[in-house]
Amino acid sequence: MSSVKMEDFVSLLAQLSSTDVRRFRAAVKCPSPMNCLNVTLRPPFLESHLSNSYTIQSISRVVNQKILKASSSSQAIISSFNYTVVQRNLTGDGHARKVIMDIESLYQAVVGDNSSHLETKWAESIASTLRIDIRRIKKPSVARGIIYNFTVTLPFEEEPALSAEEITLMLLESTKYGELTLLGEKGQPVNISPLTYDNLVELQVIKETNALVIVLSIVISTTLVIFLLFLSGAVLVKIRTDRVIEEQRSRALLGANPPPSFSESTSQSHSQSPSQYPHEVVANQRHRNHQTRHY
Repeated sequence: MSSVKMEDFVSLLAQLSSTDVRRFRAAVKCPSPMNCLNVTLRPPFLESHLSNSYTIQSISRVVNQKILKASSSSQAIISSFNYTVVQRNLTGDGHARKVIMDIESLYQAVVGDNSSHLETKWAESIASTLRIDIRRIKKPSVARGIIYNFTVTLPFEEEPALSAEEITLMLLESTKYGELTLLGEKGQPVNISPLTYDNLVELQVIKETNALVIVLSIVISTTLVIFLLFLSGAVLVKIRTDRVIEEQRSRALLGANPPPSFSESTSQSHSQSPSQYPHEVVANQRHRNHQTRHY
């Protein structure tokens, strides 16, 4: 089956099953000697689209009732038909996601002077395309560039469990296959750059600190502060005690060996004190005795 015949076959299948042909993607012919065709059915992205389960039922009806064979001029015969659900590779982290979308258009031509209106309008378009609650999209903002940022929140309790991770992957696929349509302020379609994993930012929630951990932290901190204060006080007391002991020791040494006193009165009368200078006194006495004997 050539590529042209594959496209004709897929177009005819979409027409007979009342399915938008844009939902059939990645049509690939099976390797020889198998004579089959693999095609991926994308999720609905317009309000008029049926869900995948209803679309599969419609395709099965076309195949089983030989409607495709009767309507085909290429003598295509379908002997069997089966399908498998394509599962996305999810990490299951349970975290919210921030999406950063690049739009290849001029800011003033697309946004104009009313960015808040366009932010809400684009959030509604994304929610409608992905078939999610508009409340799952928070804090939409348009920045110069044009860069459209918003946050996909965690699922609500009353709705089916569709994680923020899977919603952002669905959005990534919709931009890849051109299924998402955003209109500018004047109603013109804008060019959306296909998202990559770099445009999807995981937002991790900071867990609340356990009350026991807080109490232990306070107790340990208080104990450490008290210990440091006690240690500082002990060091100061030790320094002061050593200083006092040194002063007492110095006083004791000075009391045992007092230094000589050189007062002014002693200096003036040293010549008249024989007890302090006995050799001079003796010399004077000898001199006086000598003089007495001379006369």
